[in-house]
Amino acid sequence: MDGTMTNTHESLTNHIGGSMRTLMTVAAGLLLIAAVSTAQIKSAKSGVWSADTTWVGGVVPTANDDVLIDTSTTVTVNVANAVCKNMTVKGTVTFPDVNALGIVINGDLLIESTGKFNTYSSGSPLGIRYQTIELKKNLTVMTGGSFDMRRGSGATVGVGRVVFTGTENSVITLSQTAYGSSVEEFNSVIINKSGGAKVVLAAGNLYQNNNATNAPDTLLFISGIVETGDNTWVHLATSSGSIQGASDASHIVGRIGRGLTNSGGNVNRPWPLGDGTVLRPISLRMTAPANATGHYVWAALLPGNANTGSSAFAGGIDKVSGIRYYQVGYLQNAGSAASVPFYGFTPSYRDDDGVNAGNSDLRVAVSTDARANWTGYGPASDTTKVGATYYSVASDSIVPLLTVNTGTSLFVALARATGTVTNPLEGSSKAPQFAVSPKSINFGTTPQNIYKNDSVTVSNAGDDTLKVTDIVSDSPDFVAASTDLVVAPGGSVKMYVFFEPTSVGPKSGRIIFTHNAASGKDTLTVSGTASPVQSVRPGDGLPAEFALHQNYPNPFNPSTVISFSMPERAAVKAEVFTLLGTRVAVLFDGVMGAGTHSLQWNAKSVPSGVYFYRVAMGSKVFTKQMMLLK
Repeated sequence: MDGTMTNTHESLTNHIGGSMRTLMTVAAGLLLIAAVSTAQIKSAKSGVWSADTTWVGGVVPTANDDVLIDTSTTVTVNVANAVCKNMTVKGTVTFPDVNALGIVINGDLLIESTGKFNTYSSGSPLGIRYQTIELKKNLTVMTGGSFDMRRGSGATVGVGRVVFTGTENSVITLSQTAYGSSVEEFNSVIINKSGGAKVVLAAGNLYQNNNATNAPDTLLFISGIVETGDNTWVHLATSSGSIQGASDASHIVGRIGRGLTNSGGNVNRPWPLGDGTVLRPISLRMTAPANATGHYVWAALLPGNANTGSSAFAGGIDKVSGIRYYQVGYLQNAGSAASVPFYGFTPSYRDDDGVNAGNSDLRVAVSTDARANWTGYGPASDTTKVGATYYSVASDSIVPLLTVNTGTSLFVALARATGTVTNPLEGSSKAPQFAVSPKSINFGTTPQNIYKNDSVTVSNAGDDTLKVTDIVSDSPDFVAASTDLVVAPGGSVKMYVFFEPTSVGPKSGRIIFTHNAASGKDTLTVSGTASPVQSVRPGDGLPAEFALHQNYPNPFNPSTVISFSMPERAAVKAEVFTLLGTRVAVLFDGVMGAGTHSLQWNAKSVPSGVYFYRVAMGSKVFTKQMMLLK
């Protein structure tokens, strides 16, 4: 059984067993394979993408090459088919005064604190310039960095269409929560994932600018769910058709904001919400205030009973949905209006909402006091329908208008007419609901080969048992302390994540959860930076003596983490034994530097019981006991 770390040198020696010449030949071959499969190409100076003189070594990046745009260099994408694997931006990436150029990034795009990624260098181009940035994996913008997809003014702008594609989740990690023009500003976005992959807004609020005329801001759903968690995807454009294509296969799970008309007047807009399985939109009718550029109304679909358990009812209703409801709020943002008045709400319903066809007993209810009191607002003449798609029920026009102040919200739910039982508004089946909080961890800076740990909470707000069957990391620098979890309805479980970088520099990765809730897979974004290990001096904070720590968790099932501390570099061998002295695992056999280290043992293939783990560090040998409970 192997642990998280292995001794590559010993493995090669045992398998090759030949002369040093043979070993060197094999090593050279492995290096050649690695060089062919992936290389990092760094910008040598400012220049255009297609020029070999722009790059160190004179090689223009291709699809398998990682790219580093170095500090103080500007690389201008001057072709329609620029491509790379992962891109790290410390300098600047931009586009020239030419239309229809583009780049495909097959891996992650990381914009560091000094980095800038924009669609035009400065000022305004001579006309509208549409550029395409296709992202297949993650987008991270660190504090101080900028991602600006709209440059210029009026009818002469350079804009970027950001297209999320590929078969892996795209995790977006932003540093801003308030709208900042030219800092983190998106223009048009297309969601076109495949194979069940999602777009996850893990940190920050995403703002698409409010332009609706010249090179308008649009949000196009083709395929793939967008999850926002506690963050907000804000589409500031005011055009009624600026959001298109929402479907069962592609919609927002979480919170989305929409811009309003800046000229004032009545507005009726749909919000493309769903639950990750089907589309469940809501349309909102409001009297938009004039001269309020940048303000937006947001909405979210929330699972659970709209009745708090002690809710009161008025307006001809005696029950609200026991399955789901909507929250609707307003933010003034950069606008001048401190509130927005609503005069109607149109939620949707489907065949699993406890609504039966052919009756006029369905109502729309609104609560303005955190669901303590619900008031029905009709309609009295709508006939319900049930089928394979969603249907909508529109409230009567509300008089007087319901005013929502900036930073506050109200709630909307399906309701039934007083004294009727035709629409039970209850679900017919139980289901778990997966949530992880927080959705991202930044470990900060730690010396190479010294670990840090942090925790997340996995919770289940559903009414059936949540079973997390697999928890894996896509980066060797990050380790999840558990490989599976079981969470009871309404319960939560704390899980630890470890960061132990093996090389210097910024690191990022994902902890991927596979589970039985509707979304199937969810992602925790992790990041951190490894600094060089300094020499041992008093006050360094390095361990003062050799020590072996108690494993965590203990008891465990089936994974645990074993940690130990070393004041100096030494040979290390970590092993696991049964009570009878039979060795069942070698977790590590090699050399480690000074610091505190951690190893993970996955005991899936051994039975429950007491085990001993022994760690030899130089001439020091330590043994501790742990318990596996399956």
